Amino acid sequence: MSQANARKAAKAQRQALRNVLALFLFCLSFIVLWLLPVAFSQTPTPSATPTPAPSPSPSPTPPPNLHQWGAVTSFHGLPSDRTHAIAQTEFGVTWFATDGGLARYDGRRTNAMNAEGLPTGRVLALKTEESGALWIGTDNGAARMFNGKFNVVPETAGMTVNTIISPQSDRVIAATDSGQIFDCQVKQTASVSRI
Repeated sequence: MSQANARKAAKAQRQALRNVLALFLFCLSFIVLWLLPVAFSQTPTPSATPTPAPSPSPSPTPPPNLHQWGAVTSFHGLPSDRTHAIAQTEFGVTWFATDGGLARYDGRRTNAMNAEGLPTGRVLALKTEESGALWIGTDNGAARMFNGKFNVVPETAGMTVNTIISPQSDRVIAATDSGQIFDCQVKQTASVSRI
Protein backbone atom coordinates (compact mmCIF):
# COMPACT_ATOMS: atom_id res chain seq x y z
CA MET A 1 0.00 0.00 0.00
CA SER A 2 2.82 2.32 0.49
CA GLN A 3 3.43 2.40 -3.23
CA ALA A 4 -0.19 3.31 -3.87
CA ASN A 5 0.05 6.08 -1.29
CA ALA A 6 3.27 7.33 -2.84
CA ARG A 7 1.61 7.48 -6.27
CA LYS A 8 -1.38 9.37 -4.86
CA ALA A 9 0.92 11.79 -3.09
CA ALA A 10 2.97 12.36 -6.29
CA LYS A 11 -0.22 12.85 -8.28
CA ALA A 12 -1.52 15.36 -5.70
CA GLN A 13 1.81 17.23 -5.85
CA ARG A 14 1.66 17.43 -9.66
CA GLN A 15 -1.94 18.68 -9.48
CA ALA A 16 -0.99 21.32 -6.90
CA LEU A 17 1.96 22.39 -9.09
CA ARG A 18 -0.39 22.70 -12.11
CA ASN A 19 -2.83 24.81 -10.05
CA VAL A 20 -0.01 27.12 -8.89
CA LEU A 21 1.30 27.40 -12.47
CA ALA A 22 -2.20 28.20 -13.81
CA LEU A 23 -2.68 30.87 -11.11
CA PHE A 24 0.75 32.35 -11.97
CA LEU A 25 -0.10 32.48 -15.70
CA PHE A 26 -3.47 34.08 -14.98
CA CYS A 27 -1.86 36.79 -12.84
CA LEU A 28 0.88 37.36 -15.44
CA SER A 29 -1.64 37.69 -18.27
CA PHE A 30 -3.69 40.11 -16.13
CA ILE A 31 -0.62 42.27 -15.59
CA VAL A 32 0.44 42.19 -19.23
CA LEU A 33 -2.99 42.74 -20.75
CA TRP A 34 -4.46 45.26 -18.34
CA LEU A 35 -2.02 46.87 -15.93
CA LEU A 36 0.92 47.53 -18.27
CA PRO A 37 -1.09 49.40 -20.95
CA VAL A 38 -2.71 51.50 -18.22
CA ALA A 39 0.66 52.25 -16.64
CA PHE A 40 2.34 53.22 -19.92
CA SER A 41 -0.57 54.98 -21.63
CA GLN A 42 0.04 58.43 -23.11
CA THR A 43 -3.00 60.08 -21.61
CA PRO A 44 -2.21 63.61 -20.53
CA THR A 45 -2.67 64.52 -16.92
CA PRO A 46 -5.10 67.35 -16.32
CA SER A 47 -3.33 70.63 -15.71
CA ALA A 48 -4.20 72.92 -12.86
CA THR A 49 -4.56 75.97 -15.13
CA PRO A 50 -6.55 75.92 -18.34
CA THR A 51 -4.58 76.55 -21.51
CA PRO A 52 -5.99 78.92 -24.13
CA ALA A 53 -7.25 77.43 -27.37
CA PRO A 54 -4.86 77.97 -30.28
CA SER A 55 -5.92 80.71 -32.64
CA PRO A 56 -6.93 79.48 -36.08
CA SER A 57 -4.29 79.94 -38.72
CA PRO A 58 -5.22 82.30 -41.52
CA SER A 59 -6.31 80.61 -44.71
CA PRO A 60 -3.96 81.00 -47.66
CA THR A 61 -4.80 83.77 -50.06
CA PRO A 62 -6.43 82.33 -53.19
CA PRO A 63 -4.82 83.22 -56.49
CA PRO A 64 -6.44 86.10 -58.38
CA ASN A 65 -9.41 85.27 -60.64
CA LEU A 66 -10.20 82.11 -58.64
CA HIS A 67 -13.89 81.91 -57.80
CA GLN A 68 -14.79 79.53 -54.99
CA TRP A 69 -18.30 78.08 -54.79
CA GLY A 70 -20.01 75.24 -53.11
CA ALA A 71 -22.51 75.01 -55.96
CA VAL A 72 -23.96 77.18 -58.68
CA THR A 73 -27.47 76.30 -59.75
CA SER A 74 -30.54 77.89 -61.26
CA PHE A 75 -31.19 79.27 -57.77
CA HIS A 76 -28.00 81.35 -58.20
CA GLY A 77 -29.06 82.64 -61.64
CA LEU A 78 -28.07 79.93 -64.12
CA PRO A 79 -30.68 79.44 -66.85
CA SER A 80 -30.48 75.67 -66.26
CA ASP A 81 -28.86 73.28 -63.78
CA ARG A 82 -27.35 71.27 -66.64
CA THR A 83 -24.00 72.79 -67.63
CA HIS A 84 -22.04 71.63 -70.69
CA ALA A 85 -18.97 73.89 -70.54
CA ILE A 86 -17.31 76.56 -68.39
CA ALA A 87 -14.81 79.17 -69.61
CA GLN A 88 -13.12 82.18 -68.07
CA THR A 89 -12.11 85.28 -70.01
CA GLU A 90 -9.02 87.33 -69.28
CA PHE A 91 -10.70 89.74 -66.84
CA GLY A 92 -12.03 86.94 -64.63
CA VAL A 93 -15.56 86.75 -66.03
CA THR A 94 -16.76 83.14 -65.92
CA TRP A 95 -19.15 81.88 -68.61
CA PHE A 96 -21.46 78.85 -68.35
CA ALA A 97 -22.87 76.90 -71.29
CA THR A 98 -26.19 75.45 -70.13
CA ASP A 99 -29.30 73.81 -71.55
CA GLY A 100 -31.13 77.10 -70.94
CA GLY A 101 -28.55 79.29 -72.70
CA LEU A 102 -25.42 81.27 -71.86
CA ALA A 103 -24.78 82.65 -68.36
CA ARG A 104 -22.20 85.19 -67.19
CA TYR A 105 -20.70 85.38 -63.68
CA ASP A 106 -18.79 88.61 -62.91
CA GLY A 107 -17.63 87.76 -59.39
CA ARG A 108 -20.79 89.00 -57.70
CA ARG A 109 -23.82 87.81 -59.63
CA THR A 110 -24.85 85.38 -62.32
CA ASN A 111 -26.87 86.66 -65.30
CA ALA A 112 -28.51 84.78 -68.15
CA MET A 113 -27.48 86.29 -71.51
CA ASN A 114 -30.12 87.11 -74.11
CA ALA A 115 -28.23 89.44 -76.43
CA GLU A 116 -28.67 90.24 -80.09
CA GLY A 117 -26.42 88.03 -82.19
CA LEU A 118 -26.44 85.15 -79.71
CA PRO A 119 -28.14 82.07 -81.20
CA THR A 120 -31.04 80.78 -79.11
CA GLY A 121 -31.20 77.31 -77.59
CA ARG A 122 -28.83 75.14 -75.66
CA VAL A 123 -25.22 76.29 -75.40
CA LEU A 124 -22.94 73.29 -75.80
CA ALA A 125 -19.39 74.60 -76.24
CA LEU A 126 -17.28 77.56 -75.11
CA LYS A 127 -13.74 78.60 -76.03
CA THR A 128 -11.84 81.72 -74.97
CA GLU A 129 -9.05 83.44 -76.87
CA GLU A 130 -6.05 85.39 -75.63
CA SER A 131 -7.67 88.53 -77.10
CA GLY A 132 -10.57 88.13 -74.64
CA ALA A 133 -13.03 86.88 -77.25
CA LEU A 134 -15.44 84.08 -76.39
CA TRP A 135 -16.61 81.58 -79.01
CA ILE A 136 -19.98 79.95 -78.36
CA GLY A 137 -21.38 76.74 -79.87
CA THR A 138 -25.16 76.23 -79.67
CA ASP A 139 -28.00 74.11 -81.04
CA ASN A 140 -28.52 76.82 -83.66
CA GLY A 141 -24.99 77.62 -84.78
CA ALA A 142 -21.91 79.41 -83.48
CA ALA A 143 -21.18 82.97 -82.44
CA ARG A 144 -18.23 85.05 -81.26
CA MET A 145 -18.48 87.58 -78.45
CA PHE A 146 -15.87 90.35 -78.39
CA ASN A 147 -16.04 93.68 -76.54
CA GLY A 148 -19.57 92.85 -75.36
CA LYS A 149 -20.94 92.31 -78.89
CA PHE A 150 -22.11 88.97 -80.29
CA ASN A 151 -21.46 88.14 -83.95
CA VAL A 152 -23.12 85.09 -85.48
CA VAL A 153 -21.11 82.78 -87.72
CA PRO A 154 -23.71 82.63 -90.53
CA GLU A 155 -22.32 79.46 -92.16
CA THR A 156 -23.22 77.50 -89.01
CA ALA A 157 -26.83 78.73 -88.72
CA GLY A 158 -29.24 75.96 -87.77
CA MET A 159 -26.43 73.47 -86.99
CA THR A 160 -25.57 71.99 -83.61
CA VAL A 161 -22.01 73.15 -82.85
CA ASN A 162 -20.79 71.00 -79.98
CA THR A 163 -16.98 71.33 -80.12
CA ILE A 164 -14.69 74.34 -80.49
CA ILE A 165 -10.87 74.40 -80.37
CA SER A 166 -8.48 77.29 -80.88
CA PRO A 167 -5.22 76.27 -82.58
CA GLN A 168 -4.00 79.89 -82.71
CA SER A 169 -5.06 83.42 -81.86
CA ASP A 170 -8.12 84.73 -83.75
CA ARG A 171 -8.83 81.30 -85.21
CA VAL A 172 -11.08 78.45 -84.07
CA ILE A 173 -12.17 75.15 -85.52
CA ALA A 174 -15.78 74.27 -84.77
CA ALA A 175 -17.40 70.86 -85.25
CA THR A 176 -21.07 69.95 -85.52
CA ASP A 177 -22.86 66.85 -84.30
CA SER A 178 -23.33 65.81 -87.96
CA GLY A 179 -19.55 65.80 -88.51
CA GLN A 180 -19.12 69.08 -90.37
CA ILE A 181 -16.01 71.08 -89.48
CA PHE A 182 -15.65 74.86 -89.83
CA ASP A 183 -12.37 76.78 -89.80
CA CYS A 184 -13.21 80.27 -88.52
CA GLN A 185 -10.61 83.06 -88.72
CA VAL A 186 -10.96 86.64 -87.58
CA LYS A 187 -9.49 89.25 -89.91
CA GLN A 188 -10.55 92.74 -90.90
CA THR A 189 -13.33 90.94 -92.75
CA ALA A 190 -14.21 87.71 -90.98
CA SER A 191 -13.88 84.55 -93.02
CA VAL A 192 -15.26 81.06 -92.53
CA SER A 193 -14.48 78.06 -94.62
CA ARG A 194 -15.93 74.58 -94.47
CA ILE A 195 -13.34 71.83 -94.32
